[in-house]
Amino acid sequence: MIRRLVSHGRCTCCRQALNSPRKTSPRNGCLRSIQRAFRITGNKTLSSATTGFKRILVTGAGGQLGRAFRRAFLNRSLLFPVFVDSQVFYSDVEGENPCNLSEPAAILSLLERIKPDLILNPGAYTAVDRAESEESLALAVNAEAPAVMARWARAHDAMMIHYSTDYVFDGSGVSPRKEDSPTGPLSIYGQTKLAGETAVLATGVQGAIFRSSWVYSDEGHNFIKTMLRLGAERDELRVVSDQTGVPTSAHFLARMTLHALNSANARDGKDDLNLMSQAAVYHLVPRGTLNWHQFAEEILGAARHAGKDIRATKVTAIATSEYPTPAKRPLNSRLDCSRFERTFGIKLDDWRVDFEKVMAAILSR
Repeated sequence: MIRRLVSHGRCTCCRQALNSPRKTSPRNGCLRSIQRAFRITGNKTLSSATTGFKRILVTGAGGQLGRAFRRAFLNRSLLFPVFVDSQVFYSDVEGENPCNLSEPAAILSLLERIKPDLILNPGAYTAVDRAESEESLALAVNAEAPAVMARWARAHDAMMIHYSTDYVFDGSGVSPRKEDSPTGPLSIYGQTKLAGETAVLATGVQGAIFRSSWVYSDEGHNFIKTMLRLGAERDELRVVSDQTGVPTSAHFLARMTLHALNSANARDGKDDLNLMSQAAVYHLVPRGTLNWHQFAEEILGAARHAGKDIRATKVTAIATSEYPTPAKRPLNSRLDCSRFERTFGIKLDDWRVDFEKVMAAILSR
């Protein structure tokens, strides 16, 4: 009932558009609907996006996206029409629901104990260079673990959202890759992530696979943190300029995941209710394009503007060949996200929207 508070961008109570300033702030729906929701739920606080699921499991809870989901579920705005009685369980190698994703038995034990009807699986082996010498571990976490989850979800009528990467492509050309573009990973990491996609799709599980690129956050280790540290220590930075893509905030990914789940569960048409009846691949990054060198300059520029002490006075653009690494990186990481926008009825933000928020959070500390 609560998920029908909003339909096709309008409140079902008064047909008010969600971006209307009347009676409420943008996107929160009309006050009558909000008050009715609180009466229905016994005055409980509405969660930001549990989309009707009773029990939600988030893997990799200590990673950038896992932490972003924790923050998203704690947000009590009424951004999405939701069910209010969902429980969210977070799992990592250590913590409240410990599970080593390289151990299938541990995964099954966790699933049987929590019995989720939605699995969000950002958990992954992401040490791209180290994967070249730890192939079996990367394969276990990136391919075998999601396969175990997907098979369990299919058998228990649960839904699964899995996350993948631009590294499944070979990086040739300059055009944005579509979901059905030929793959050709250059690294062990990319190969194991592609194997994970294949395994999940083969089960026929309900849900989706979201491919993203260049993920960062205000928490954890990432390119932004590295550039700020090196920029404060060195006079000059050398950054590759021939790898092109778009930086993707973990908070953007969490928010768009919740939007997609809400869209698949809150529409009125029969066809819409089957949006995620069988997992499909979607590209999910914000709008825009730049290279790592340009991104580094944006980061240091924002830090200087905020009054931070940045020692580096020069950021030199170099070729990938001048910065050899154990694992090869794709030169072209552009992803075409039109399928996601079309399917879930949204225009994705420009990359700067989340970048500015994340930088403000980092620089305020």
